[in-house]
Amino acid sequence: LFHSKPMGNDVSSSSEQQASSYVAAMASVTSVERKEMLSLRDKCNTAAQRSGGNPNAVSREDFGRALEEVGLADADLEILDRLFILFDKLGDGQVNFREFVVGLSPLARGSVAAKLALAFELYDVSNTHQIKPVEMIFVLTAINNVASWLGDPVVGADDIHT
Repeated sequence: LFHSKPMGNDVSSSSEQQASSYVAAMASVTSVERKEMLSLRDKCNTAAQRSGGNPNAVSREDFGRALEEVGLADADLEILDRLFILFDKLGDGQVNFREFVVGLSPLARGSVAAKLALAFELYDVSNTHQIKPVEMIFVLTAINNVASWLGDPVVGADDIHT
């Protein structure tokens, strides 16, 4: 899966350093911790199950309640609310909560390895501690989408699938 060849957008070294800092800059202004991300995932999962509809979808209203219950800072609430809009691909006021919380993992505090581990932990709602190749692609794609929306270099879809 991880290759030594360059992947993603072809950017020069100086612009690569500048562009690759957008997620890092966003992470430095958020104060979202691992425990808060896991709590948000669990609250969204509960809301999705309770809705009787798509078991992976959470409405904006339920998402807002989950954010309030987690008790995030106002600045974090604003950022997450804006990202909700980006994840609402159909414009129907719902997002796949697993994709959403996994995509947020780069904004959490910690090293790159810790953020990647958190992404897989967030995806693993049933706590199996196992991931299938298709699930790995799902996780990496969600992270890649957030990087793209923030203007950071991204990994090509072909590279994610290999």
